[in-house]
Amino acid sequence: SEALIQMRPRLLRVLGEFGSDPAVREAAARAADRYLESPASVDADLAREALRITALRDDGSRYAQYQQVYLASTSADQKSNILTSMYFHDPDIVRRHLDFSISGDVPAGDAALGMYRFNYILDDHTILYEWLDANLEPFLAKIPEVFHVNLPRIVGASACSDNNLSLLTGYFAAGDERYAASLAKTVEGAQTCIQRRERHAVALLEFLAQRSQE
Repeated sequence: SEALIQMRPRLLRVLGEFGSDPAVREAAARAADRYLESPASVDADLAREALRITALRDDGSRYAQYQQVYLASTSADQKSNILTSMYFHDPDIVRRHLDFSISGDVPAGDAALGMYRFNYILDDHTILYEWLDANLEPFLAKIPEVFHVNLPRIVGASACSDNNLSLLTGYFAAGDERYAASLAKTVEGAQTCIQRRERHAVALLEFLAQRSQE
């Protein structure tokens, strides 16, 4: 239904990211396609959520479309929306986009967006640290120097699992002082998130079980 894409952006995000209604996803995909073809045809905030939902539920086949429109676009807002909507899970696409992020086609100020978004949508951050192992120097050379001290947050802001927290602390175990403050805050945030998740897990499962019986 076209009415679905007229909803508030945050509502669309919740329904598209956590819901299972195919009508919402299909409406979001249509809105994303219209926006990629003509950015003025869809509200920019709504379009960003539509792009994200579509990427999140995609197998990676749409990545080329997003990238091609980004390269051809003359709209700064559209280019920014596309870069902040790379919610693809496919490992090859993740690596491909991280490589693209440090190319000459992406401004230095936007080069960290891919890493930051992937750490939010990927359950396992292993691929991010593997890529950093191979590309740390060009990545740091690309992003603004003021971002360097925040590298732990860029790669681990959503490390809300024991595995991802272990990857974060292990990668920065060498103890480079420039990362110390950001690492401490990122670790604290991850620990809080893990504790909150564990604390509410039982209640959530009980709620879902009850709803499934209604």
